[in-house]
Amino acid sequence: MQHIPGDYREDKKSFVESVVADHVNLSLRTAIAPAERVAYRFDALLVVLTQRGEIRYSTDVSPQQIHHRRDDILLVPRNVPVYTDYLQPTGTRPLTCITLEIDDETITAVRGRSSVHWPDGEDYAPLYALDDIDAFMHADAAAAIRRIDRLLRGSGTVTRRDLLIDTISRELVLYVMQSSARAALLSKTSRSSRLGDLARYIEDHLDGTLDAVTLARHCHMSRSAFHEHFVATFGQTPAAFVRERRIERARYLLCHVPEASLTAVAAQCGFASVSHFVQTFRRSTGTAPAAFRREARQRGAGMSGLSGAMS
Repeated sequence: MQHIPGDYREDKKSFVESVVADHVNLSLRTAIAPAERVAYRFDALLVVLTQRGEIRYSTDVSPQQIHHRRDDILLVPRNVPVYTDYLQPTGTRPLTCITLEIDDETITAVRGRSSVHWPDGEDYAPLYALDDIDAFMHADAAAAIRRIDRLLRGSGTVTRRDLLIDTISRELVLYVMQSSARAALLSKTSRSSRLGDLARYIEDHLDGTLDAVTLARHCHMSRSAFHEHFVATFGQTPAAFVRERRIERARYLLCHVPEASLTAVAAQCGFASVSHFVQTFRRSTGTAPAAFRREARQRGAGMSGLSGAMS
């Protein structure tokens, strides 16, 4: 049997050799015997490159199974429990894979500098196989992982190795963003974090479609999971929250943009028609938009007169 790098880990049923750098944690994992449901869970985003042999991945939260062979790449969001089956490795034909943990700082740096608005149509999933990107880009992603492996586990001295590793890690994140795995990169793994920017998103899109399906896709969650977590986080349904934001926007426009017609206010606040706007506004405030604007003007005139008298 050939020399196998690393120490044998009984809980992982494999040999593991790990190296830590500033923003990545790389491990070479080698299995020489078959095993089923070997459990892994990582605190950081995990990218896995299969080098030799065959691995099957699964989770408890989904019936999804992913079968990987040489040069296949898998992405696992942080804190997602994943199980691996080692399929038919032996001492002379071992299974090997490189696992690369990438910290949030690297992902945030790439996401923050990207000027591209990636599509939000994917459903959130526990595992992502990078099999839906261009073949050349897939090859470049695999090469990037191997370059990081050589830099971390190589014996030679490399000037500014830390800078090279950081640069290649960001390059790898960009490759991953070309696939459906971008859903895990554009949002944090925890559901609370994925709702973190939702209020701002709603405020920025009050004139557009903000139904439950649209908002759930923006957060990369199923509609049922999104609704449950939204209510737990905001204390009201998504529809009620959006309606309140739209009424608040309408109140502001009616008070501070006197030249805006009711039709324009309705459109800017996302109401399908003026009649729908008037009905919703009256139910929420107890008065019609035109009467509300009139009263606001009278209050403003009264305050101006009082200010003049005091001066």
